[in-house]
Amino acid sequence: AGQAEIDMRFAPLLKMAEKAAGSMIPVMIEGESGVGKELLARAIAGSGERRAKPFVAVNCGAIPQNLVESILFG
Repeated sequence: AGQAEIDMRFAPLLKMAEKAAGSMIPVMIEGESGVGKELLARAIAGSGERRAKPFVAVNCGAIPQNLVESILFG
């Protein structure tokens, strides 16, 4: 696949990321290991009003399933 074709496949993702960056709603990014989830999260966190807030990366795969909800949501 050519570079332009690859870029077009990311267009919907980038549009959603721009929308998320413009709001203060929580964002959950899912995907396989190594696909750039944290890179995307850092780009969203570094934009808009989120820029002034700390960025906290959480590897949910490393949290026991019975503790995920309490760790993430109190």
